[in-house]
Amino acid sequence: MENKAFYCIKGHLPKFELKLETENLLLAWETLSNIRAGADYLSIMFQCEFGHVKITSSESLAELFEALQMENLRMLDGRKLNCKITAPE
Repeated sequence: MENKAFYCIKGHLPKFELKLETENLLLAWETLSNIRAGADYLSIMFQCEFGHVKITSSESLAELFEALQMENLRMLDGRKLNCKITAPE
């Protein structure tokens, strides 16, 4: 397997895995909302059942943004990206 920060599949899965330093989460597509990316695609933010997720990178995240749009993401390795989750209040 390549050393990528995310993996996609052909087709749709009901959930995708988000790997973090301390835990692994399964996120349901139905709970994702307010998905947005910076104009340069160096940051992506969205809401999910675990809170507000912010991902930043020094390289373009345009392909990841497209995978979120198409709902064909299998795994997102937040350990390889600057991924932070802020729990809801």
